[in-house]
Amino acid sequence: MTESFSVLQKKLQELESALNDALLLPSETQCHHIVSEGIKQRFIFIKNLLAAEIGSHPSKPQYLQHIVKRLDKLEKAFEEWDSFRTLAFDQIENASTCSCTDSCFNDDGEAFDEMGSPNFEDPEKFSQGFVGDSTALLEFDSDLVKERGLVENDEKESVGIIGFDRDQIFKSQERSVMNGGVGRLFGVMASGIVLGMVLMYFTMVRFSGCFYYVKPASFTVPT
Repeated sequence: MTESFSVLQKKLQELESALNDALLLPSETQCHHIVSEGIKQRFIFIKNLLAAEIGSHPSKPQYLQHIVKRLDKLEKAFEEWDSFRTLAFDQIENASTCSCTDSCFNDDGEAFDEMGSPNFEDPEKFSQGFVGDSTALLEFDSDLVKERGLVENDEKESVGIIGFDRDQIFKSQERSVMNGGVGRLFGVMASGIVLGMVLMYFTMVRFSGCFYYVKPASFTVPT
């Protein structure tokens, strides 16, 4: 046995292990295509290696015939697994397509056209049914208009409240600034008045000796 046979034997064991892992995957796996492509590449590599090994041994030894039979069994098992998973996947897609197709019909089995309106065979039935349901449609449209109006009114009220709050903030700030200015003005005026009174007092005390006082004449009270 050559070194190439050892490599072939190792690759065959790896292929068998990968196929066993694939057989254990659940039926609803989403990576079926990736796993299938990987196993196919392994088969191609082993077949090329086996063909080269057989070409180098024209007598076809017994161990090579054993590998050929083993590889055939693995390939059949893989084809059954791959076809079963592919069929199951197609059935899932068909089921989803059928459910999507069924949803295109209403409860009475009437088909809808591309624009979403019912496709009636009899135009008179359609006109009568439409007239009968016109009141409900109008009520539904009026409800939508009311709801939309309420939403718009709520948005306008919210914007008005925000604007009102902003104006109130600005007014309160201006009022606080004005009150602070008036307070400072009154404080300065009061300080000026007190200072003027003090200066007037000192002035009067200082110049009080410069004035002459006339003592009133005393008269004798007759007895």
